[in-house]
Amino acid sequence: MNIRLWFKNIGKRLVKSPKVFIRDSGLFHVLLNISNFDALLSHPVAAASWEGFVIENMFSCLPKEAYYWYIKTAAGAEIDLELEYKLEVFTLEIKRMLRPKLSKGLLIDCEDIVATQMFFV
Repeated sequence: MNIRLWFKNIGKRLVKSPKVFIRDSGLFHVLLNISNFDALLSHPVAAASWEGFVIENMFSCLPKEAYYWYIKTAAGAEIDLELEYKLEVFTLEIKRMLRPKLSKGLLIDCEDIVATQMFFV
């Protein structure tokens, strides 16, 4: 799956490469030879696997009229998923860590795109 990069000009340098996920997390784990949950938790791709799992579940619920992107600035601030539906703008930040916290860059990016709601998973 290829998630398009958000392209509106907000006066920031944006990274222009797409974000690529394997939609089937089981296939992703088999390709990496991850055989059980403990092996997954200790593997360097655990965070990417979690992000892909959350995004795939979001996509399974989205109406066909919804648009989605990801945003990443050259400075490193990133919004994992931006959804636009019926004039609403939702942002989704996905973290896999014991003590997650919102970054200042993320909050500034949410203000720049005028997000109506922000979710932190």
